Amino acid sequence: MEISVIIPTRFPSENLLGHCLLTLAQQTLPRERFEVLVVQNGESAEGSDYLCRVPDLYPSLQLHILFTKQAGVSGARNYGMEVAQGRYLCFIDDDDWVSEDYLEKLLSEADERTVPAAYVIAKHQVEGEEERDYVGDAYLRLYGQNKISLLKGRRLLATAWGKLLPVGVIGGQRFDVRFSMGEDALFMAAISKNIENLRPAEGKPTYYRRLTDNSATRASKTIGQRAQNLLKLWSAYLSVYWKSPLKYDFLFFANRLVAVTKWFFMWRVR
Repeated sequence: MEISVIIPTRFPSENLLGHCLLTLAQQTLPRERFEVLVVQNGESAEGSDYLCRVPDLYPSLQLHILFTKQAGVSGARNYGMEVAQGRYLCFIDDDDWVSEDYLEKLLSEADERTVPAAYVIAKHQVEGEEERDYVGDAYLRLYGQNKISLLKGRRLLATAWGKLLPVGVIGGQRFDVRFSMGEDALFMAAISKNIENLRPAEGKPTYYRRLTDNSATRASKTIGQRAQNLLKLWSAYLSVYWKSPLKYDFLFFANRLVAVTKWFFMWRVR
């Protein structure tokens, strides 16, 4: 088993999760080389009618349906990581999808200390229109470069999805379940000390990100909620850095703190 694809879901639907699984069933990478872990999370995590039918709908996939009562994407990802068998982990959100060559092209660029990154396209769920994505822009800007520093490739490291992560790079690190905003960038910063090479994968393997108004990253927040999240994130970043200050890139972490502060002003207020 080379790749474990982990898909957290709370309210699995045929339109969204089904589309995601369909693109995995169409992968050019042979099925025996990857597994798919669907992790339903939350108090209602007991298996919907659709979720119970999923293994029969996609018989070609090595598909495992898991359940955790802990709500949130981070808890679901952590649970999936505990049972994953692959040498590499691949995170996909249940309302997103990937190109047919996604896993094959990422795997062709991966090794024990290299993180290959995919191109990203953002699409609105209702209108279907495409929107410029900051990770996709970073991919194009860095494409073809052999040596990319963490600071230079910081936007590629802002998300856990859109890349392959070697298990050796992750180590024992897990997502911080306290956060529903900024948890990806915090996780990537924590494992950054183990990344020796960051590389936009050849051939544009593509991650399609679905934009919805009620997603955690686009929902409006009160000033109090934003301030509380900001202080917690600052504390979490500093805690991670000071555990191994000689192993982490100081400029990269300083930039992460600046980025977190910018989010404070960018979130919509209600």
